[in-house]
Amino acid sequence: MTYLAVRGGIAAPLVLGGRGALLCAGLGGLVRAGHRLLTAELPEVGDAERPPAPAAGAAPDAPDVPIRLIAGPDFDHFAPGALDLLVSSDYRVLPSSDRVGTRIDGPALPRTAVPEVSRPMVIGAIEVPRDGKPIVLGPEHPTTGGYPVIAVVARADLGRLFSIRLGSTVRFTR
Repeated sequence: MTYLAVRGGIAAPLVLGGRGALLCAGLGGLVRAGHRLLTAELPEVGDAERPPAPAAGAAPDAPDVPIRLIAGPDFDHFAPGALDLLVSSDYRVLPSSDRVGTRIDGPALPRTAVPEVSRPMVIGAIEVPRDGKPIVLGPEHPTTGGYPVIAVVARADLGRLFSIRLGSTVRFTR
């Protein structure tokens, strides 16, 4: 099975709190090269009604709004000022990112010499390998990890973070 996600959504009926469409319904079988997915019988792309923006602050999908972080469990495994460096710097989403982890490039976060220990991980955890380049764990992250976790992305900002285009800039805040 394959899923297709479209920025702006699909203008389909609201069913059980979500919008979706079986795009191959009118095609009589599997989608193949050359098939037109948007026909008169199928919904339009990019016209889905967006949820209202929060009352205070900028819209949650605004590109210039920093991603909120919560200090991680391994704060003491980093040199003083490492978390400040993370939230005061611009990082770029690397093309090597995937659903396992979003790799970001920017100033390296200095670690201390504390040994790495394997333990359970959560979506949004920001692990920092020895090279100091952060990895934000995605929805298909490993169940355990060994790199120290400097911070965790706020749950409300996970969707915004994971929708940032490869090569684009991401900023963080506490």
